[in-house]
Amino acid sequence: QAPFRSLGGNIVTILIFVIAQQFLWLLGIHGPNTLSAIRSVMFAEQGVANLAYFGTNGPTIGTPFPLTWGSINDAFGNTGGSGATLGLLIAIFLVARKDKQQMTIGKLALAPGLFNINEPLMFGLPIVMNPIYGVPFILAPVSGNIIGWLATSVFKIIPPVTLDIGWTTPGFLIPFLGSGGTNPLSLVVGLLCVAVSTLIYLPFVAAAAKLNMKNAEEE
Repeated sequence: QAPFRSLGGNIVTILIFVIAQQFLWLLGIHGPNTLSAIRSVMFAEQGVANLAYFGTNGPTIGTPFPLTWGSINDAFGNTGGSGATLGLLIAIFLVARKDKQQMTIGKLALAPGLFNINEPLMFGLPIVMNPIYGVPFILAPVSGNIIGWLATSVFKIIPPVTLDIGWTTPGFLIPFLGSGGTNPLSLVVGLLCVAVSTLIYLPFVAAAAKLNMKNAEEE
């Protein structure tokens, strides 16, 4: 188990998993479920150790494994679901209000998207097999993971996320609740991840809206 524990405890491994699962999603394959068996082998023991530490010591500061899948990707790179698509929804409402197609799907997807359920976007927008959204769908969660890594492990401005918060918890709350709910800056970092993902999606949403409206005019 030791080699797997070592592989799982660094940001490079986490980012490789992020990129791989997003790429699979773009092909119509459920990336997180496909890779879950491998991830479990790498990160499960670390998660148990972190919970044991919290149970003994209380706060999450000093957690033995601050870099796990749950503490980085689930907390910072998955807001709205795979692809950090809450930022995509916000971008649609900001720059695609004249695009009937995207606005209709955006309104339908908003409620589930707040709870990290984004299948309406994946297959309704769609994101699957959509070359316009391929780049931001990968880049947005990567940026969130890097922000989380910098905040918890490099600059250590917020505590590590140790507690297992339900995956349907609004993503921007997970850094705060998952670290014990003691540091308001964790909530700020969670909201920062949403803001960055929105900025990443904006130009691609605008491009898709322009194409959709052009196609509608031609019809």
